[in-house]
Amino acid sequence: GNPEKTHGWFFYAILFCLFWILRSLNQVEKKQLFLMSILGFMGVALYALFQKLGLDPLRHSYNTRLDLWRVFSTLGNPNYLAGYVLVLLPLLRVYRFPNELNWQEHLWEISIWFISGVLIYWTGSYLAWILFAGYVGFVIVQHVLPKK
Repeated sequence: GNPEKTHGWFFYAILFCLFWILRSLNQVEKKQLFLMSILGFMGVALYALFQKLGLDPLRHSYNTRLDLWRVFSTLGNPNYLAGYVLVLLPLLRVYRFPNELNWQEHLWEISIWFISGVLIYWTGSYLAWILFAGYVGFVIVQHVLPKK
């Protein structure tokens, strides 16, 4: 009965399908997916910044019961924005810089984490913040800390 729960089910079904699709892509297709993902991510982040600064041109036309201090960007719901950011984190992390130095790769990842963390904070979604912190912690333990 609740449309948000129905959207949640669709979201998880799409994530499951996305996993299988990503496994079947070749390197060129993965690079194209990355480019489209980063463009979408930056567009959503820019619109969320406009909302946070009060520069959203559609602000007066919104008919919502949500607090206006919570950004929702182009997705219409703060929780959808938080979910979108969480889904894109692994996609944006997979991109590697084969001809560049290691510090540039870490700078890229820290930049994505910073922008994602700010966006999730602005959404006011506590669960997304916990999942984000868990994801960052997992990546640090798995790939950054020296292995013995």
